[in-house]
Amino acid sequence: MQHEDMKNQQQAEFQERIARINANQGQEQPILVGDQTEVPLQPKQEEEERRIPIGGIVAFVLAAVILMVGNVAAFQTRALPTANGEFLGTVVLAIGPWGITGLLLFVVMIGFGMRDKHHCIGIAAGLVAVFLGEPYLAWLFPQQWAQLYSLEHVDAMLIQAGLRTPPLAY
Repeated sequence: MQHEDMKNQQQAEFQERIARINANQGQEQPILVGDQTEVPLQPKQEEEERRIPIGGIVAFVLAAVILMVGNVAAFQTRALPTANGEFLGTVVLAIGPWGITGLLLFVVMIGFGMRDKHHCIGIAAGLVAVFLGEPYLAWLFPQQWAQLYSLEHVDAMLIQAGLRTPPLAY
């Protein structure tokens, strides 16, 4: 008896499915397969505007600041008369501004987890922007750069970048 009841129930469910399919011809409906529902693919929705990730902007600014700190630290250490005798001064002079920047960026990238694509692109862009743009910043803000470095260094930087003509020697 149970076998026949189950068989009748299966036939009734099958007939209901056939009726539903015939009633909804041309409309996409989920296809029922056993206990699972297979949903047909929906048309791709319009994508939102692409925005620059905040993490990339933060990494850009952080890399710019770190490169400036590395440049100033290397310059100020070179100017100290005791730098040649001290271990830290000797190390800073040996590795230079790019070494200081690399060490600081390594600490920041590992410490803050800035190792994904957006952060790395922001860091690289920040380093390039400061490297190429520092003479222009010195040209715009000569007093601040003279405080960070020295007046002679800023003058040499401006002459090297072509932003100022060298004085004529008589």
